[in-house]
Amino acid sequence: MKKYQVVIFDLFGTLVHFDVSRLPLFEFQNEEIRCTTQPLYELAFQTQNGYSVDFFHQTLTDIIFRLRNEKSLRLKEFSCLTRMKILLSHLRFPENNETERLAFQMKETHMRWMKQCVYLPEGYRPFMEKLTPLRIGLLSNFDDTTTGKQILDELDLSRFFHTILFSEEAGMIKPHADLFGQIVARMGVTPSDVLFVGDTPEADILGPKKLGMGTAWINPGQYPFPDVGQSPDIEIKTITELESYVQI
Repeated sequence: MKKYQVVIFDLFGTLVHFDVSRLPLFEFQNEEIRCTTQPLYELAFQTQNGYSVDFFHQTLTDIIFRLRNEKSLRLKEFSCLTRMKILLSHLRFPENNETERLAFQMKETHMRWMKQCVYLPEGYRPFMEKLTPLRIGLLSNFDDTTTGKQILDELDLSRFFHTILFSEEAGMIKPHADLFGQIVARMGVTPSDVLFVGDTPEADILGPKKLGMGTAWINPGQYPFPDVGQSPDIEIKTITELESYVQI
Protein backbone atom coordinates (compact mmCIF):
# COMPACT_ATOMS: atom_id res chain seq x y z
CA MET A 1 0.00 0.00 0.00
CA LYS A 2 1.37 3.41 -1.02
CA LYS A 3 2.33 5.76 1.80
CA TYR A 4 2.08 9.44 0.86
CA GLN A 5 4.46 12.19 1.98
CA VAL A 6 2.41 15.01 0.43
CA VAL A 7 -1.23 15.66 1.39
CA ILE A 8 -3.54 18.40 0.13
CA PHE A 9 -6.75 18.98 2.07
CA ASP A 10 -10.07 20.45 1.09
CA LEU A 11 -11.34 22.76 3.84
CA PHE A 12 -15.12 22.80 4.44
CA GLY A 13 -16.67 19.44 5.20
CA THR A 14 -13.22 17.89 5.34
CA LEU A 15 -10.95 19.69 7.78
CA VAL A 16 -13.50 22.05 9.35
CA HIS A 17 -17.24 21.67 9.70
CA PHE A 18 -20.09 24.16 9.43
CA ASP A 19 -22.96 24.58 11.92
CA VAL A 20 -25.75 26.34 10.02
CA SER A 21 -27.82 26.61 13.23
CA ARG A 22 -25.54 29.49 14.28
CA LEU A 23 -26.88 31.68 11.45
CA PRO A 24 -29.74 34.14 12.04
CA LEU A 25 -33.26 32.82 11.63
CA PHE A 26 -35.26 34.33 8.77
CA GLU A 27 -38.90 33.62 7.90
CA PHE A 28 -39.73 33.57 4.20
CA GLN A 29 -43.07 32.42 2.78
CA ASN A 30 -43.97 30.65 6.04
CA GLU A 31 -40.65 28.83 6.10
CA GLU A 32 -37.85 29.37 8.62
CA ILE A 33 -34.41 29.67 7.01
CA ARG A 34 -30.96 30.05 8.52
CA CYS A 35 -29.19 32.72 6.47
CA THR A 36 -27.69 36.22 6.57
CA THR A 37 -30.58 37.94 4.75
CA GLN A 38 -31.80 40.00 7.73
CA PRO A 39 -28.46 41.63 8.69
CA LEU A 40 -27.65 42.29 5.03
CA TYR A 41 -31.08 43.81 4.42
CA GLU A 42 -30.72 46.08 7.46
CA LEU A 43 -27.40 47.38 6.13
CA ALA A 44 -28.80 48.07 2.67
CA PHE A 45 -32.04 49.58 4.00
CA GLN A 46 -30.06 52.25 5.87
CA THR A 47 -28.88 53.58 2.51
CA GLN A 48 -31.87 52.98 0.27
CA ASN A 49 -35.30 51.74 1.29
CA GLY A 50 -38.46 51.19 -0.71
CA TYR A 51 -38.35 47.41 -1.05
CA SER A 52 -39.36 44.65 1.35
CA VAL A 53 -37.08 42.16 3.06
CA ASP A 54 -38.86 39.38 1.13
CA PHE A 55 -38.03 41.05 -2.19
CA PHE A 56 -34.44 41.54 -1.02
CA HIS A 57 -34.17 37.86 -0.07
CA GLN A 58 -35.71 36.63 -3.33
CA THR A 59 -33.38 38.84 -5.38
CA LEU A 60 -30.34 37.58 -3.48
CA THR A 61 -31.48 33.97 -3.82
CA ASP A 62 -31.95 34.35 -7.57
CA ILE A 63 -28.45 35.83 -7.94
CA ILE A 64 -26.89 33.03 -5.90
CA PHE A 65 -28.69 30.43 -8.03
CA ARG A 66 -27.60 32.08 -11.30
CA LEU A 67 -23.98 32.44 -10.22
CA ARG A 68 -23.93 28.86 -8.95
CA ASN A 69 -25.05 27.61 -12.36
CA GLU A 70 -22.48 29.76 -14.14
CA LYS A 71 -19.75 28.54 -11.80
CA SER A 72 -20.68 24.93 -12.53
CA LEU A 73 -20.65 25.48 -16.29
CA ARG A 74 -17.48 27.57 -16.53
CA LEU A 75 -15.65 26.46 -13.36
CA LYS A 76 -15.14 30.17 -12.70
CA GLU A 77 -15.21 31.65 -9.21
CA PHE A 78 -17.25 34.74 -8.35
CA SER A 79 -16.20 36.42 -5.14
CA CYS A 80 -18.61 37.21 -2.34
CA LEU A 81 -17.91 40.89 -2.93
CA THR A 82 -18.92 40.50 -6.59
CA ARG A 83 -22.16 38.86 -5.46
CA MET A 84 -22.97 41.82 -3.21
CA LYS A 85 -22.22 44.30 -6.00
CA ILE A 86 -24.53 42.42 -8.37
CA LEU A 87 -27.25 42.41 -5.71
CA LEU A 88 -27.03 46.17 -5.18
CA SER A 89 -27.07 46.74 -8.93
CA HIS A 90 -30.27 44.67 -9.23
CA LEU A 91 -31.77 46.75 -6.42
CA ARG A 92 -30.95 49.89 -8.44
CA PHE A 93 -28.39 51.35 -6.11
CA PRO A 94 -26.37 54.05 -7.88
CA GLU A 95 -22.89 53.25 -9.15
CA ASN A 96 -20.80 55.38 -6.80
CA ASN A 97 -18.26 55.12 -3.98
CA GLU A 98 -20.96 54.87 -1.33
CA THR A 99 -22.43 51.79 -2.99
CA GLU A 100 -18.94 50.28 -3.30
CA ARG A 101 -18.43 50.79 0.43
CA LEU A 102 -21.84 49.29 1.17
CA ALA A 103 -21.07 46.18 -0.92
CA PHE A 104 -17.86 45.74 1.06
CA GLN A 105 -19.70 46.18 4.37
CA MET A 106 -22.25 43.59 3.32
CA LYS A 107 -19.52 41.15 2.32
CA GLU A 108 -17.80 41.65 5.67
CA THR A 109 -21.08 41.17 7.56
CA HIS A 110 -21.88 37.97 5.68
CA MET A 111 -18.39 36.61 6.30
CA ARG A 112 -18.49 37.44 10.02
CA TRP A 113 -21.52 35.20 10.30
CA MET A 114 -19.83 32.51 8.22
CA LYS A 115 -16.83 32.48 10.55
CA GLN A 116 -19.10 32.03 13.56
CA CYS A 117 -20.47 28.82 12.03
CA VAL A 118 -17.13 27.13 11.42
CA TYR A 119 -15.64 24.72 13.96
CA LEU A 120 -12.85 22.16 14.15
CA PRO A 121 -14.02 18.66 15.18
CA GLU A 122 -12.55 17.17 18.32
CA GLY A 123 -9.27 15.36 17.74
CA TYR A 124 -8.46 17.06 14.43
CA ARG A 125 -5.80 19.45 15.69
CA PRO A 126 -3.78 16.73 17.47
CA PHE A 127 -3.97 14.68 14.29
CA MET A 128 -2.68 17.61 12.23
CA GLU A 129 0.22 17.85 14.69
CA LYS A 130 1.07 14.24 13.81
CA LEU A 131 1.23 15.17 10.12
CA THR A 132 3.85 17.91 10.56
CA PRO A 133 6.66 15.74 9.05
CA LEU A 134 4.68 15.78 5.77
CA ARG A 135 4.35 18.51 3.17
CA ILE A 136 0.74 19.67 3.54
CA GLY A 137 -1.34 21.95 1.34
CA LEU A 138 -4.88 23.30 1.40
CA LEU A 139 -7.09 23.91 -1.63
CA SER A 140 -10.61 25.19 -1.07
CA ASN A 141 -13.55 26.39 -3.12
CA PHE A 142 -14.25 29.50 -1.08
CA ASP A 143 -15.22 32.91 -2.39
CA ASP A 144 -13.34 35.16 0.04
CA THR A 145 -9.63 34.49 0.51
CA THR A 146 -9.22 36.94 3.40
CA THR A 147 -11.93 35.25 5.44
CA GLY A 148 -10.61 31.80 4.58
CA LYS A 149 -7.20 32.71 5.96
CA GLN A 150 -8.79 34.27 9.05
CA ILE A 151 -10.65 31.03 9.72
CA LEU A 152 -7.40 29.08 9.53
CA ASP A 153 -5.64 31.58 11.81
CA GLU A 154 -8.44 31.65 14.39
CA LEU A 155 -8.53 27.85 14.53
CA ASP A 156 -4.72 27.70 14.79
CA LEU A 157 -4.43 25.73 11.54
CA SER A 158 -2.38 28.00 9.25
CA ARG A 159 0.92 26.79 10.67
CA PHE A 160 0.37 23.29 9.32
CA PHE A 161 0.29 24.26 5.65
CA HIS A 162 3.13 24.69 3.20
CA THR A 163 0.73 26.24 0.66
CA ILE A 164 -2.82 27.61 0.93
CA LEU A 165 -4.93 28.39 -2.13
CA PHE A 166 -8.55 29.55 -2.26
CA SER A 167 -10.65 29.60 -5.42
CA GLU A 168 -11.37 33.33 -5.05
CA GLU A 169 -7.66 34.08 -5.35
CA ALA A 170 -7.25 31.81 -8.39
CA GLY A 171 -10.47 32.89 -10.13
CA MET A 172 -11.53 29.29 -10.78
CA ILE A 173 -13.10 26.45 -8.83
CA LYS A 174 -12.47 22.75 -8.38
CA PRO A 175 -12.52 20.49 -10.35
CA HIS A 176 -10.71 22.82 -12.83
CA ALA A 177 -7.44 21.05 -13.64
CA ASP A 178 -5.50 24.34 -13.67
CA LEU A 179 -6.43 24.94 -10.04
CA PHE A 180 -4.86 21.65 -8.98
CA GLY A 181 -1.93 22.40 -11.27
CA GLN A 182 -1.38 25.72 -9.49
CA ILE A 183 -1.14 24.27 -6.02
CA VAL A 184 1.19 21.38 -6.92
CA ALA A 185 3.42 23.87 -8.73
CA ARG A 186 3.52 26.15 -5.69
CA MET A 187 4.33 23.20 -3.47
CA GLY A 188 7.04 21.98 -5.85
CA VAL A 189 5.70 18.43 -5.94
CA THR A 190 4.67 15.85 -8.55
CA PRO A 191 0.90 15.09 -8.76
CA SER A 192 1.45 11.34 -8.47
CA ASP A 193 3.12 11.90 -5.07
CA VAL A 194 0.07 13.76 -3.70
CA LEU A 195 -2.93 12.46 -1.77
CA PHE A 196 -5.88 14.83 -2.12
CA VAL A 197 -8.43 14.61 0.70
CA GLY A 198 -11.97 15.94 0.32
CA ASP A 199 -15.66 15.30 0.80
CA THR A 200 -17.18 16.32 -2.56
CA PRO A 201 -17.06 13.61 -5.27
CA GLU A 202 -16.76 15.77 -8.39
CA ALA A 203 -14.60 18.58 -7.02
CA ASP A 204 -12.39 16.60 -4.66
CA ILE A 205 -12.11 13.22 -6.36
CA LEU A 206 -12.60 13.64 -10.12
CA GLY A 207 -10.60 16.88 -10.20
CA PRO A 208 -7.36 15.61 -8.67
CA LYS A 209 -7.63 12.27 -10.48
CA LYS A 210 -7.36 14.14 -13.80
CA LEU A 211 -3.85 15.15 -12.74
CA GLY A 212 -2.91 11.71 -11.47
CA MET A 213 -3.20 12.42 -7.76
CA GLY A 214 -4.21 9.84 -5.20
CA THR A 215 -7.60 10.60 -3.65
CA ALA A 216 -9.25 10.05 -0.27
CA TRP A 217 -12.99 10.59 0.04
CA ILE A 218 -14.38 11.76 3.40
CA ASN A 219 -17.68 9.89 3.71
CA PRO A 220 -18.96 9.93 7.32
CA GLY A 221 -22.42 8.77 6.24
CA GLN A 222 -20.99 5.80 4.30
CA TYR A 223 -23.01 6.66 1.22
CA PRO A 224 -22.32 4.92 -2.11
CA PHE A 225 -19.97 6.90 -4.32
CA PRO A 226 -21.84 8.44 -7.30
CA ASP A 227 -21.51 6.71 -10.67
CA VAL A 228 -19.30 9.34 -12.29
CA GLY A 229 -16.72 7.15 -14.03
CA GLN A 230 -14.03 7.36 -11.35
CA SER A 231 -13.75 6.12 -7.79
CA PRO A 232 -11.65 7.36 -4.84
CA ASP A 233 -8.54 5.40 -3.99
CA ILE A 234 -9.36 5.60 -0.28
CA GLU A 235 -12.65 6.01 1.58
CA ILE A 236 -12.68 7.15 5.21
CA LYS A 237 -15.12 8.66 7.72
CA THR A 238 -12.80 11.33 9.16
CA ILE A 239 -9.34 12.69 8.46
CA THR A 240 -7.97 10.86 11.50
CA GLU A 241 -8.23 7.60 9.55
CA LEU A 242 -5.55 8.86 7.15
CA GLU A 243 -2.74 7.75 9.42
CA SER A 244 -2.53 4.34 7.70
CA TYR A 245 -1.99 5.99 4.31
CA VAL A 246 0.70 8.58 5.05
CA GLN A 247 4.38 8.29 5.89
CA ILE A 248 4.88 9.81 9.34
